[in-house]
Amino acid sequence: WIYEWYRDGQELPVDEADSSSVNGDTYTILSADQSHTGPYTCRGKLQRAAVYSLISSSATLNVQAQPQAVVTLDNGWLGIYITEGSLTMRCELQGTSANWSYIWYRDGAQISLNHTGERHSVGFWNGSYDGEYRCQGNRTDREYYSLISAGFIPTNNSK
Repeated sequence: WIYEWYRDGQELPVDEADSSSVNGDTYTILSADQSHTGPYTCRGKLQRAAVYSLISSSATLNVQAQPQAVVTLDNGWLGIYITEGSLTMRCELQGTSANWSYIWYRDGAQISLNHTGERHSVGFWNGSYDGEYRCQGNRTDREYYSLISAGFIPTNNSK
């Protein structure tokens, strides 16, 4: 048997241009993106004769892009420079409303596990805020991560 594969009823090409390959009865997508979303079916063909199997039931593949995390300043903070107190940053995930926990990083190292909320505060009284902050979302219902945010560096004008 050899196998033919279909998405939305259209036969799938087996070439490098589609970044796909067929290995026996398995269809592999080498680099999945949102264009690969849809119902997939297959059918077998005897190699020595024009005899085909029935088309399989469909399996739907849903490919979604990873959401982008963005560090923003909490709404109560007005401006880029402050002289005392603390600054609260918020990790926002664009294009999603799923259940997420949050991972915070300072200078590339993960901050201790008690900072997994979407908000993270840093104090300006002892210099412990120094560094570049990034965040990342982590789904609470399965192992799935967002893209890591761009860096944010808080600045204290009293230095």
